[in-house]
Amino acid sequence: LLDRPEAAADRVVEALVVASLLVPAGTDLVGLPRYRLPDLIGDYARERAEADEPAADRRAAAERALRALLARVSSAPPAADPAGWRASERANLTAAVAVARRLGLADLAGDLAAAVTP
Repeated sequence: LLDRPEAAADRVVEALVVASLLVPAGTDLVGLPRYRLPDLIGDYARERAEADEPAADRRAAAERALRALLARVSSAPPAADPAGWRASERANLTAAVAVARRLGLADLAGDLAAAVTP
């Protein structure tokens, strides 16, 4: 979804909701919709990735996702209230820092940590 225009990404998200592969989880502090994976789907995806994808590919995919998150936070957060958006994303950004640390991406972890409290 990261490489798609917003309207196309919205259509993909809606299709995933209709297929029960994503579950709406309310809105964040600035009114943007939130979604989560059903537990069973998340567990299955994790098991398949661990069984089917080499560790290097999983690490590269995680790094791309973390860098995309950093770019989004570092530029203009997708909300009229950047401070409110950062506050609503604090738990996700903190988890992203932990993932970057676990993957040994110290510079990226530092950049993400700085983005939490600019």
